[in-house]
Amino acid sequence: MILGRESEVNYLNMHFDQDDSRIMVVYGEKNVGKTALLHQFVRDKSFYYYCAKYVSLREQRYQWGAELKKKRNPFTRVSGIYRHFQISYGK
Repeated sequence: MILGRESEVNYLNMHFDQDDSRIMVVYGEKNVGKTALLHQFVRDKSFYYYCAKYVSLREQRYQWGAELKKKRNPFTRVSGIYRHFQISYGK
């Protein structure tokens, strides 16, 4: 367990334990332990992790789609994820 991050871990667990699907975004200043926190948190969970880059939206979608293809995810394009959420959750 990462010391001093209990409230963050509890918050992540609260959302992870919900029955519906969720996308979580973790952001903050550089070098405060965001990645270490996430790696510790997902150690015993089924998850998909993508670290966003500082690029245009178009390039972000392309890179995320390429990552999904490498992982053999059923969503081979980012737009497929968006459509899934729109159809499944009526948004």
